[in-house]
Amino acid sequence: PTPAPTPVPMQESCADWPENWEDSDGFTCRDYVEKAECTLSGGFGTGWREHWGTFEDYAVDGYAANSACCGCGGGKSTASQAPTPAPT
Repeated sequence: PTPAPTPVPMQESCADWPENWEDSDGFTCRDYVEKAECTLSGGFGTGWREHWGTFEDYAVDGYAANSACCGCGGGKSTASQAPTPAPT
């Protein structure tokens, strides 16, 4: 009998969502990550200042950094197939 094909594993990736998101002050997901204002788990990073309030204080259309940005624990998950290894 012919062996069954080996299933291709799925790789999880993330996309910031909404695309090109900016907070109410015009800061992007990249800004939040580069300035360490958030953590991958959605918390406040070492760059966040308590007197700024919360991420939700800067939300736009219901999206705050921790819901819009992959680097801040948000974004949307996109599953894709792992690359197929080249034949040897």
